[in-house]
Amino acid sequence: MSSNIIMKINNVSGGYDTPRGFVSAVNNVKLDILQGEILGIAGESGCGKSTLMKIIYGYIKPPLKLISGEVLFEDKIIVPSDEKFLERDIWWKKISWIPQAAQNIFNPLKRIIDHFEETLNTHLHKRVTKSELREIVEKHIIDLGLPKEVLDSYPHQLSGGMRQRVAIALATILRPKIVLADEPTSALDVMTQKVILHLFKKLQSTQNMTIVLVSHDIHMLSVVVDRIAVMYAGEIVEVGSIKDIFENPLHPYTEALIESIPKIGEKKFIKGLGGQPPNLLNPPPGCRFHPRCRYVMEKCKNQEPPTVKIDDRIVKCWKYSS
Repeated sequence: MSSNIIMKINNVSGGYDTPRGFVSAVNNVKLDILQGEILGIAGESGCGKSTLMKIIYGYIKPPLKLISGEVLFEDKIIVPSDEKFLERDIWWKKISWIPQAAQNIFNPLKRIIDHFEETLNTHLHKRVTKSELREIVEKHIIDLGLPKEVLDSYPHQLSGGMRQRVAIALATILRPKIVLADEPTSALDVMTQKVILHLFKKLQSTQNMTIVLVSHDIHMLSVVVDRIAVMYAGEIVEVGSIKDIFENPLHPYTEALIESIPKIGEKKFIKGLGGQPPNLLNPPPGCRFHPRCRYVMEKCKNQEPPTVKIDDRIVKCWKYSS
């Protein structure tokens, strides 16, 4: 493993058993995550982003099933592995996961400080007094720009944006090396979204955390991420720096996503991406994007395209393969 790669996702496939059959939500995903970066994972709803986050974290419970592949963290295989090992050595301390609608994870009958105390008492190797716990938590949330008064509040007394900020603070109280955040700004107003993104940037710069942000909004990701991985129908179709992706998108799906972003002062008609994502119970043969692609060729319809490396970028498309 390269010295600046903190996590490797090697050919991971997984999905869900349903009464109608197996849904292939993640298909042969290969991705390197670099130490200290903010990596964005973008794509339409239902493309497998959240499932990939669960697999990376090792939270694989029925009906979710890992079919093949592995996840390495600091040269050690953590997926597949025993859940007791993950709970003891990995979760919270090394890798934290902020699920969708994390602002709703709090027990409404407990104050915010109680949630922090439970987390620290469960995962700290040493016992500390109640006053020491309070001191640790206060310092952490103040460092992240939150008022310490929130600790004595009940969840319902905080706005949705503040609860989300507290959820991020809770997920990072043990200073994990990687934070996985699934749609952390959904259902929040634009100003609150900016505050949340600034919080992630602060965690990256002050604590050298590696952060993976998942969103259907590629424009929102462009504000804060260093690199971006674009997912379509359970597959990674393009990876590159945010600058390269926006200046010269290689994959037709990435190109369509970027073209759909309105630009201030621009009067041309914004064309949305036509068609619908495929049914993952029965995905199309060949390239999964071919029914919606403006550049479709005959071989796209029956041959799966290889993943090609072009300089520091990766793209899965027949346009770049002979």
